[in-house]
Amino acid sequence: MRRALRRALRALAPRPAMAQDASGLLRLGQNATQMASEQLGRLSQQVGQAASKRDCISCGEAYLWAGMLSCAECRQPVCRECWTSFSLLGPAAPKERQVHCKSCKELVRQRVRERNVQLRRQRSEAYLAGRLEPFAYDPESKLETTVRLSGHVMTGLNKVSGFLPWGQAAQAIRAGYYVVRYGPLIFAGNEILESFQLIFGLAKKLEMPAYHRLTSPDFFGGLYYSMAEHWGERGRAPQMETAQHSQGGQVPEVDRALLLTLRHLVRLLLVSKEDSATDAQRLLRQAMPGAELVLAELSNSSTIPSFFLVCARGAKAAYLVMPGTRNVADIATDSNATEEPFGEGQGHKGIVQSARWMAEEVGPVLLDLHNAGYRVTILGHSLGAGVGAFLTLMLRPQMPNLYCYGFGTPACVDEDLLPSFLGCMISVVNRDDLIPRLSLKSVQELMQSVLCPGQVAKTKAWMQEDWQAIKDLERIVELRRRPAQEGAPAPEGEEEMKLLQLMEAGVDRDRALRALRAENGDLNSAMLRATAEEVESPANEAPPSAPPEPPTSDPAARAQAAMSWLGGRLQEASQQVAHSAQQVAAGLHRGREEPPPLPPPREQNPFLVPGQVIHLYRRNGLGRAARCEATHEALTHIVPSKDMLTDHKMQSYARALHQACIQEPKAPEWESFEARELCACCNADFSWAYVLHSEPQKMLSRHHCFACGRVVCEGCSRKRLAHEHLGFQLPVRTCDSCAFAQFEGADEALVAFANEEEAAKLAASSC
Repeated sequence: MRRALRRALRALAPRPAMAQDASGLLRLGQNATQMASEQLGRLSQQVGQAASKRDCISCGEAYLWAGMLSCAECRQPVCRECWTSFSLLGPAAPKERQVHCKSCKELVRQRVRERNVQLRRQRSEAYLAGRLEPFAYDPESKLETTVRLSGHVMTGLNKVSGFLPWGQAAQAIRAGYYVVRYGPLIFAGNEILESFQLIFGLAKKLEMPAYHRLTSPDFFGGLYYSMAEHWGERGRAPQMETAQHSQGGQVPEVDRALLLTLRHLVRLLLVSKEDSATDAQRLLRQAMPGAELVLAELSNSSTIPSFFLVCARGAKAAYLVMPGTRNVADIATDSNATEEPFGEGQGHKGIVQSARWMAEEVGPVLLDLHNAGYRVTILGHSLGAGVGAFLTLMLRPQMPNLYCYGFGTPACVDEDLLPSFLGCMISVVNRDDLIPRLSLKSVQELMQSVLCPGQVAKTKAWMQEDWQAIKDLERIVELRRRPAQEGAPAPEGEEEMKLLQLMEAGVDRDRALRALRAENGDLNSAMLRATAEEVESPANEAPPSAPPEPPTSDPAARAQAAMSWLGGRLQEASQQVAHSAQQVAAGLHRGREEPPPLPPPREQNPFLVPGQVIHLYRRNGLGRAARCEATHEALTHIVPSKDMLTDHKMQSYARALHQACIQEPKAPEWESFEARELCACCNADFSWAYVLHSEPQKMLSRHHCFACGRVVCEGCSRKRLAHEHLGFQLPVRTCDSCAFAQFEGADEALVAFANEEEAAKLAASSC
């Protein structure tokens, strides 16, 4: 009993460990209370500061602290009206945009500029010392890996879908659907729509008078038919381009050594088109063995071009390569196209400012290489060529042998400044390249020619004629029809498959089902019926972009209203017009009225291409070169051509220069479009496979075979083959006769063609 009582008393007695735990918990509670009170104090202090007013470091005005920002440089408060956020370029620039006050803006720019120059000089000094480290691949993030792999997968699926019957059928149905839906303008293609974007962007940027007229269906249709007319003019006179440069029966030839130099320099510009410094470095080893990539900076800015510095130790040569912007539309829309005083004249303001940035950032490195005995050359394409032109003038006083070569150089200098570039620059313009011709003056002249009363009248007549041909559904069905069993409607499974194909082409399910059952399962006829039903549906059942109901039953007025709607739909599809749907609809209603007269052109000193100009034109389909003045008529007017953006690509320049280096061209003489009324291969009308039958469209249906020079139709010239013995190393348009002649020899085939034609003429005369 006593023992049990002692054990109970010992259990109830406080232990030292328990006492320590209790004191620890007490101290922990006290610390938590103190921290909470401190946080509440700081929070109340911040609330008080936010409610209080502080003076802006820039303007000195007092504002609430909560509505102000802190300068990343001086850490002082700045109001929202005085703060500035800008991106800095270069290896020392911060990765993210920062907020700065006006006082610190130039200080930060200067510090980053000095650090950029220092880092670039370190690489150039390492190259001169023979210890330059090559560029290494940056670690790829998971997001970049996913994007790259998904891009490969989508590319593979796109290629595989071309081999699937259902995919081919869907593409064919979709193509026919848009042909009927949008009319002739859909044949222009994506690059023509990009050309529209350039023209619209420049006109809107400069607030050109009658800008709204550029968004009218008359301009869309007029420009398309102008392209067709120009195609026909060149086809009727194949030597027209040669005649433009002929002086006294002779074309001013270009020295072959210069052409070979230009062809060699193009290789560096092709290298600079790579997306990373490591890829450019890898390709440079093949393009110029022994050369090293010293600097490589890729720019996301539309005004500052990317640039690469390539040095060849053996030749003691340095090349500053500027490929220009990735998107050619940046030249018209993002660069400031107004004048900027420069030297003895005026220059393109945006390009001059970019050249000054390059002179401050990269100029010291080029000067170091020049002092080390290197011959410095500047290469540029597109915007990079324009920047290179002004950069050459800026640095030439310190480097007298500095020279610039520009490809696709934009018009960026006025006539007073032009003589300054003649001794230090050569500009190369490839055939119909739009960029060297794109200026306010050229756009105004293009608008005047397309929207003049005579051209508008022709455009409306041709649009009406083509629209009537599109409405001829029987002809379209005849062209697209394939042997098919007629009779009862298709089974449910087959009908569902056809519905999916029609829906893939853009037809809604209800309309597709109704049309498919009305045509007894004929897929082509159902597509045409659904399209016609959509075109002629009432306004209350149509989508917002449907054509307005014609107020009259007159066929001409109905065709005109329908074609106006087609032009409006093309505007929406290309997303080139920034007007609302109500404005577009109102414009289409007003399109039937007589257009107001164009205002007088805005006065401005026309910009020209700087330097000595070499124009690459075509003779019998083969690239040739001629010297000409920057004021030559072929360079100061926009050429309405479907290749005016394709000719701006560096691959097109490389191909044209390679052909221009051929001393004795062997390409056959092209015959005139007027020399034949029927295709030289099938003896059928050229437009036998075309729905549209206006005169411009008939010209577009004629083509020259690059191998024999004869005029053939589209159906007989779909093959693309290379003819190296004629100078065409890449595949070009080839007629069926020349394609099969490769198996027996071209010379024998041409003799056989001539004998067959003579026999046909004799047979016709005897009858």
